[in-house]
Amino acid sequence: YTSNGQVAFTDGKNDGYGGYLKYVAEGSEGPDNPDDPPVSVNTFEEVATEVDGDRSYTFTNGDETITGDIGNMSGDSLNVNGNGATLDGDGHSGIEVNEGQTLSFDDVTATNFGGNVIVNDGGNITSVTGNFNNNNGDGAVSGVILNGAEANGEGNVISSISADFNGNSGQFGGAVVNTGVINSVEGNFTNNDSDLLGGALTNLYGITNIVANTKDTTFTGNTANEDSEAIANALGIVNFNSNTGKTITVNDAITLNDTAQEWIFDGEDIDTAKASILNINPSASDKATILNQISAGIQNILENSDMEFDDMLEVLEANAQNWELPSFNSGTVEINNEVSNQTVNMFGGTLKLGTNTQDGTEYSGTFGDDVIFNYYDGQVSLQNGNINGANLGNLNLFSDMKLALDADLANEKMDTITATTFVDNGNKININKINLLSPTSKRALSLSPLGENMDADVRSAMAG
Repeated sequence: YTSNGQVAFTDGKNDGYGGYLKYVAEGSEGPDNPDDPPVSVNTFEEVATEVDGDRSYTFTNGDETITGDIGNMSGDSLNVNGNGATLDGDGHSGIEVNEGQTLSFDDVTATNFGGNVIVNDGGNITSVTGNFNNNNGDGAVSGVILNGAEANGEGNVISSISADFNGNSGQFGGAVVNTGVINSVEGNFTNNDSDLLGGALTNLYGITNIVANTKDTTFTGNTANEDSEAIANALGIVNFNSNTGKTITVNDAITLNDTAQEWIFDGEDIDTAKASILNINPSASDKATILNQISAGIQNILENSDMEFDDMLEVLEANAQNWELPSFNSGTVEINNEVSNQTVNMFGGTLKLGTNTQDGTEYSGTFGDDVIFNYYDGQVSLQNGNINGANLGNLNLFSDMKLALDADLANEKMDTITATTFVDNGNKININKINLLSPTSKRALSLSPLGENMDADVRSAMAG
């Protein structure tokens, strides 16, 4: 610290100290007498917990290893630049950002933490980039990031996460647990695991924007309670927003599994789909529709159960003040596993329902019987070079649906869609793209992509 209490940087060449300097009187916990000898503060761990004020820290000496649980962040703000270095947690827990504090944590490879690498408890995290590998929280809430330590949602904001998460584990979310607002998260989530729910990400009462803006985002090999599961969403909002030419690919299930429901709702039989909202490429103009849906869903739970969620509407209203939707919504969201216990709204872009194989098991993109699927706009596609079928849950059309399919004319087969229930609201299903897998010599051939309970008009783009 300088004599006026500001953090001082040195280049480490002229004074023999390097990094941060602070003046500490004997027995003091902070800056005191500027005539006292300067003490060198050269590690992220020291700067995060011992230096006050607004400051930045750059990893200039390569990799570092934590020597103990970091705990509460000191000072008002901390900007961390890892320069690609590795921060080894050595089994310890990470940094906690509290009310009135701001953190950016960029270009760091964080590994071997004992869970909860970053905890936001009422603060503001502006940016998180880098890699998070093999952070295994035995009993920790999250393997890597916990946004909302007290699960009250309000006041916990992360502006942007652009990072890769591999091999992390936690009790309630393998990589990320959110009860507040995450305005943007993108990257690769692979082989993360949770004891209970959300193999990669759990959104509990929160608002999470999963995006593919600067790069594609993928979820593969994530598990919860030993089952394939990428995302758990309970009484919250998860938005998928992809930019033109970019894809969000989810190869693991999106659900709220039975064990998690029993834990969250104390064994009550609650229709969580009505208040667990999953949106495909929404825009800012769709926010009112989304908030009205979840408000009605939570009100339905309050009226039909003994659960005490009276504060959830207040929390969501507070979160909505910090919720920023991306300006892009025309890319692809590819779902290659089952979605269940959700209301899915499609507002634009392309929703692709395909297949993927993991550990010898083949999974297909489909909606469970408990899914409410509201179609407003965009392209629904089953095209993947194979003949497949997909259930669209309880399907409601609010405009003509655009549908893309594969057709194998030689074997008289084509992709098919079914629905648990179907309300067309006077709208039609328009097959506007057909991928022909094989020709036929027949002059006339009649194929239908619709299940028996779907009697809507179908207009085909195949002419002649």
